[in-house]
Amino acid sequence: MPKNSSQKAKELPADLQKENQEARPEPAKDEPGTRQKKPTDLTNPPPKASSSPAQAKALADARRDSKSGAREREDGEILVGTMAGKNWLIERRIAAGSFGTLFIGRHIHTLEPVAIKAERMDSSYPQLHRERKFYQVLGGGVNVGVAPAQPGIPIIYYFGECSTGHHYQLLIMELLGPNIEDLLQACGGKFAVKTTCMLAIQLLDRMEYIHSKGTDPRPCYTPYSSCRTISVLTGILYRDIKSENFLLGRRDGPNANTVFIVDFGLSKEYINPVSRQHVPFNTKKGSVGTPRYMSINALQHHEQGRRDDLEALSYLFLYLHIGHLPWQGLPGSTFAEKCKRILEKKLKLGVEDVCKGAPVEFCKFMKYSRTLEYEEKPDYNFCRQLFHDMIAREKATFDHVYDFHGERVADFWKTRNKLLGSLGPLPEDLQTRIELARRYDGQTMEAGGGRKSKNAGAASSRNVRSDRADPMNGVGDVFDSRIKPPYNQATLRTRQKAKKGCAGCLCCCSFRNKRKHSDTGFSGSTQDVSQTKRASFDL
Repeated sequence: MPKNSSQKAKELPADLQKENQEARPEPAKDEPGTRQKKPTDLTNPPPKASSSPAQAKALADARRDSKSGAREREDGEILVGTMAGKNWLIERRIAAGSFGTLFIGRHIHTLEPVAIKAERMDSSYPQLHRERKFYQVLGGGVNVGVAPAQPGIPIIYYFGECSTGHHYQLLIMELLGPNIEDLLQACGGKFAVKTTCMLAIQLLDRMEYIHSKGTDPRPCYTPYSSCRTISVLTGILYRDIKSENFLLGRRDGPNANTVFIVDFGLSKEYINPVSRQHVPFNTKKGSVGTPRYMSINALQHHEQGRRDDLEALSYLFLYLHIGHLPWQGLPGSTFAEKCKRILEKKLKLGVEDVCKGAPVEFCKFMKYSRTLEYEEKPDYNFCRQLFHDMIAREKATFDHVYDFHGERVADFWKTRNKLLGSLGPLPEDLQTRIELARRYDGQTMEAGGGRKSKNAGAASSRNVRSDRADPMNGVGDVFDSRIKPPYNQATLRTRQKAKKGCAGCLCCCSFRNKRKHSDTGFSGSTQDVSQTKRASFDL
């Protein structure tokens, strides 16, 4: 049997082969649109395009940047004009970063403007869910939409999913004012001593709260107590100190002079929630943060601690007052190369050389942050007193009168106010969307009420409350502060077992109902309890 067409052609008679050759049309050489196959010259192959590794890397970076820019434009085109949950309308894209896109929106009933952060579900480095967790912990519990007790932490209104051709995660928070970097540039690139000190004192307050006051609600495992939660000290490292991440409150609000801290995507717990011990020191970690403000230990790939956040703050305070740092503008095509050059510069220069031209308190604060041990708790009162002394030496008071409240930055505030004033009227089809949301409520109640059980009405009520309260739900309405959703799904399963009186749960409901299950106690309960306990601590 022939294996190819050439063998078939050889087996044909001579007259048939001649007829086939005559019947086969020849391609026109000069006809447009035809591709002529060039003969391959194996003796002299065509030369390959020579490109150095640097050129290849630059080309790859350009392709990646163009792709990310196209994705950001696509995100803005897709999400603008859509609803986030039931009550928020996405109005306009105002910024885009490496980890998401920021929009401005408003509540459709109260018309209150909000900030909406969107992140694709297929993102290479998803951080929005992690950021929401830290906002929840710093807010003082699991209630969403409740103002935290500590000032400087923004209020979170909603967290959920949005599906409009692509799947997105959305985080809705209160709209804040400009960041410190924008205010610095509006004031000519540097702040006076008084303004720098007042900002430094507030930022030290935020760091102290994040480091030592962050608590995580956990289920209580005391057998003979009622169902409740306990607060476990976790401690959070910020690890992303930069002037763009510190914002002031809205000028027309009650927190106009309060410094807020945002963007917890790179934050990390330094206290193990299970062992309640400090995370051990490690010398083989990746560099995390902004290279300009990163500490020497972070640039050396060491495990970061509270001391590294303070050292990064010392560089930020110096930058706000002087307007530049000695390692600014160093060339570096990659993140690793830039970190390497900045590390060499920081090791070469002494503290006095870095703080040249600044008051001596800046030098003292930087020296103190560099001399701290890895697990040592910083003396925040000592650090704050340094800046209070500078304010007293300037014969000024802590009156929240900053440089950016003067007349020379009036144009900046006019431009800033246009961002909120340009929000147009609500679209005409918004009432249709509200009606669809109400229909969804009715369908949910009918589905819950149709269950054939004694507690059919209660089941429907619970379903509606859960859909409205759970921030993980795409249609959540979390303005009802009476509802307290569980912290994670493992805790939800534990509470559901407790309500059913499961013998494998360590909650008090199991001890109360153990006689209903068996008279001999908990058979095999040790293994079930350990599994449930580990699952609840698995975040």
